[in-house]
Amino acid sequence: MAYTNQTPGDRLKEITDQLEKGLQDLFSSEKYAAYLKVMSKFYGYSANNTLLIYMQRPDASRVAGYNDWKDNFHRHVKRGEHGIRFWPPVLTSRKSNGNRSGRTENPSPSPRKCSGRPLSP
Repeated sequence: MAYTNQTPGDRLKEITDQLEKGLQDLFSSEKYAAYLKVMSKFYGYSANNTLLIYMQRPDASRVAGYNDWKDNFHRHVKRGEHGIRFWPPVLTSRKSNGNRSGRTENPSPSPRKCSGRPLSP
């Protein structure tokens, strides 16, 4: 997946196509038990994001943003590593005039792509 020269619409279509293919592969093979194991690790994520994590990094144990790895886990992302791509959560909040605004988060590298203090289980 090369995201550097794609428009947001192209990236969205590629991720959607990847999700559809992943769902077809998942339910037509013995990967379902492995997917359920990943779902148990990432229960706070949507089904789509859990599937995207599973497809890109089936052995992922934790997923966090760049600054979370640095600030909360005291680990550093290795140079040249890329994050796990998934649908960003849309966090809504009410403005004083009643309109909603959305925020998104960045892709998250997995623990193997970081160096630093070991993570506790």
